[in-house]
Amino acid sequence: MDNKVDLKAKVTYFVVIKLKNKKHWKRVINIYKKINGFVAKIIMGTLASLISTIVFYGGLFIHSLYEGWLFLTDRKKFEENLYRLYYKTIEVTNKK
Repeated sequence: MDNKVDLKAKVTYFVVIKLKNKKHWKRVINIYKKINGFVAKIIMGTLASLISTIVFYGGLFIHSLYEGWLFLTDRKKFEENLYRLYYKTIEVTNKK
């Protein structure tokens, strides 16, 4: 039970964002690794990374608005959603 209390103290929305951000940049690096050829890496890698980054941060912004609304209106649901996001992100991050 004490372990759960300690975990609750450490989990914030910023921790979840940090984990998701780390996962995103690993994906961007993998995009560059999969493309063969120097010119192709510069052109297609940059284009794919740029699109991926715009979509990622756009989704993160919209999700942050939703989490902010939950924080202001329904703290219990916000807390439940936060832990669900945290465990889901940890699970996906640890798979690779």
